Amino acid sequence: MRIRSLLLSLLLILLATGCGDTSSSTGEFGKISYSLHSDFLVEGSELVGISILGGHTQQISVSLTSQGEGDASNPEEIEHVVSPSNGVTIETTNSSDDIRYFTITVQDPGDYLIESMLNGQVFDRITLTFDTPSSMDLVTWVRVPNGTDFTEAIGSPISLDEGAQAAFVPIPLDASGERIAGDFVPVVTASPDWAVVTGINVLGIYEQNVFVARSPASVYFVEPGLIDLTIADGVNGVEGVASFDIAPIEVPVGR
Repeated sequence: MRIRSLLLSLLLILLATGCGDTSSSTGEFGKISYSLHSDFLVEGSELVGISILGGHTQQISVSLTSQGEGDASNPEEIEHVVSPSNGVTIETTNSSDDIRYFTITVQDPGDYLIESMLNGQVFDRITLTFDTPSSMDLVTWVRVPNGTDFTEAIGSPISLDEGAQAAFVPIPLDASGERIAGDFVPVVTASPDWAVVTGINVLGIYEQNVFVARSPASVYFVEPGLIDLTIADGVNGVEGVASFDIAPIEVPVGR
């Protein structure tokens, strides 16, 4: 169990720091820095003033500023609350860290005030803006059979050999075409559905079991032909489509 927890923690750190983008802003009282990770680049570095993806759970990381460290003798007791609270789920995590991060799910677009409470008083606060996407952009990464690296695929259809792998970065866009920050797990479907299989990320292999993560999603092409993959935000009703032209494997003569 401890090994599983360690591997999961390492995966979360890798996802949060490996690539993508992090938007951060300090609270109104200058005591807490609030941050949100996205798997894609977001214009500007400030969390305040950008739109955050609604309908999906977003993790807001928090850390004390130097002023906050001086003002909080028990930062592990800070709780985060939101207003308005209708249609919002917010949870402060259980953690041994000095200050606990929180997750938030917002259903309706708009501005929401996050108050970080300590000993019954507002320790710091920040106003975050949530929005619903109007469309989706899509970045497609592919790996040739037995290849060691992924490359970004451009054009349509994308020509690959049978046995290749594809992975995707869905980017939600607002009505003006601006990127909406935050992450979500897309729903991937194929047409025809029998031409691909879904990959699973292996994190650890042991005598007793295999520890895996089902996200981020990827697919393997197991049949030749023209294949369309739809990557959808099922909650908000937007999607992107990647088309592929898969060539059959050539079996060497004599085999």
